[in-house]
Amino acid sequence: KKFIAEFGMSNYDNIKLGPGFEVNFDKTSLTNILQTRQAFITEDLDLELAHRPASASIRLLREEGVQSNMVVPLIMGDSVFGIVFFSSIHKHFFTQQHLKLSEKLIFEISGFMNRAYFTKVILSRITSGFSELVDQKDNETGDHIERMVKYSVVIAEGLMARNIPGYKVDRKFVLEIERNAASHDIGKVGIPDEILKKPGKLTPEEWEIMKTHVTIGSEIFRSFKEDLQVFESDFYKFAEEIARSHHERWDGSGYPDGLSDSEIPLSARIVAIADVFDALTSKRHYKEPFGFENSVEIIKSSAGSHLDPIIVEIFLERLEQFRAIYENTSI
Repeated sequence: KKFIAEFGMSNYDNIKLGPGFEVNFDKTSLTNILQTRQAFITEDLDLELAHRPASASIRLLREEGVQSNMVVPLIMGDSVFGIVFFSSIHKHFFTQQHLKLSEKLIFEISGFMNRAYFTKVILSRITSGFSELVDQKDNETGDHIERMVKYSVVIAEGLMARNIPGYKVDRKFVLEIERNAASHDIGKVGIPDEILKKPGKLTPEEWEIMKTHVTIGSEIFRSFKEDLQVFESDFYKFAEEIARSHHERWDGSGYPDGLSDSEIPLSARIVAIADVFDALTSKRHYKEPFGFENSVEIIKSSAGSHLDPIIVEIFLERLEQFRAIYENTSI
């Protein structure tokens, strides 16, 4: 179990602890608020860091210049479902009056926030479950989704660590990849089984039908995104990008739009290599697995034609993590 930062606002640019930051329950004192449900003030973060030097969140806040903060729980019924932080660059900034006012404000808006948050959670869970059903319909096992999501996260984390110009990835981006990669093939729900499960090569006519799964999937998420803008303007943005563009190719020969290099959304380029690698190493109704080493060579040879060469570079840097996922998830 872990806490995940979802949204933040600030009047400065030096954000270290932003959306997507996550910390396990056993690595933070925030778990106390789940039991007490009591707001509190930390008046001096330097002093707090001295008492808890292993705290990554406090260290990041200090790197931002934050000196004190106020923490208020979001409560639904008898449970805490979220936490709101108020931060200041001054020590001893917050008072009990601030605390009472913030608790009152959070109480007043928590009803709407409850509905918005849980609507997002429910829709995300439904989407994930539906994606798994589609995956089981198309693949020999139900493990493809699990592996390719893990592969996608490894690539996204590798890009974040490298901080390459033109490949901007932060913790929020990694979180979006983790949440949305599973939905890449959701459009296959609209493809007839006799095509989807055909053991041999597809005819040209069948292949054209198969390719429509990307537009079917992106249209599903485009409609959702428009209807759910009341909750978040970019809700399902990543899912729509990934569903539509994960079969585009770096050299422009992919589908459905013939995009090339950086025209292809970064999210889709990341998922593409995860999807291709798992397809290569997995048994499908139309082929036997190629094996790990052979699949790696195919990925290497695809750099600059099918796949983004920078992302292939990250893939090779993180090859042992791919190997661990490959070996620890049944194929």
